[in-house]
Amino acid sequence: MTASHFFAERLDEVGLNPDKVQALFDRAEREIKEGLLPACQLAIARNGKIGATRTYGNAAQGGREKSASDGTFFIIMSCTKALTSAAAWLLMQEGKLQPEDRVVKFVPEFGENGKEAVTVNHLLTHTSAIPKAPGWQKEFGDKKRRLERLAQWRLDHPAGAQFRYHIAANFWPVAEIIERISGLDYREFVRTRIAEPLGLPDLRVGIPRSLNDRVADVAWVGEPAKAEEYQKLGVTPPRVSMGAINEAAIVEFNELETREAGSPAGGGITTAARPGSILPGAPQWRPCL
Repeated sequence: MTASHFFAERLDEVGLNPDKVQALFDRAEREIKEGLLPACQLAIARNGKIGATRTYGNAAQGGREKSASDGTFFIIMSCTKALTSAAAWLLMQEGKLQPEDRVVKFVPEFGENGKEAVTVNHLLTHTSAIPKAPGWQKEFGDKKRRLERLAQWRLDHPAGAQFRYHIAANFWPVAEIIERISGLDYREFVRTRIAEPLGLPDLRVGIPRSLNDRVADVAWVGEPAKAEEYQKLGVTPPRVSMGAINEAAIVEFNELETREAGSPAGGGITTAARPGSILPGAPQWRPCL
């Protein structure tokens, strides 16, 4: 449960407009009532505190369909990348890791197939040239298979040459580096160095089987937008690399093996209030000069 000091007693305490907050909640509830989403959970934080939280809808949890609550865990997908990055920053703050360090300094296996020049900075800034590298997220939990994947991948172009959003592959070697430097399982590092010091015991990457029944299953809903629909909204269509986000890749996160593995790119599991609580008290990286 999130520590009580993270919560404001009133909306005006944190400068939130009650009418606008309610309008947002009404909009979210409408998504549920109209069948666009099965369930959703929201938390609004400002000025260092959470002003309000709400949960709507029903979700499969532990194989049973039931109402979602503020205590229901949701898979936070790519928000997990912020946790992995923060873990790396802690090691940088301690002088054990530098952005310009080559990955092979810590993970020699990664250097196979011409990846020797890839740096930690390339990984964290989505310039490591492996945006479509193959692999199921459950494979991260198998150390042998993880290292086989890291060695197998090939660059699409020279590292650092261009920015292309990486769905998952760039954060696998970051997590492996964290393990080799710290001597801790990556999931345990996030838990003991980030979540617990911040008073957020329910913030996890990967989850034990005993808590799996509290996790809402992910649902694939709707149809992909057409090019003309993006144009009408004034939104740039997803890049080619985003094609890796498909139904099979998303619903994989409903598998217990995947949830336990704790993908460093998408395997974070928590409630909406937990990520909202990180911002006020998160450890800050101070580069060693």
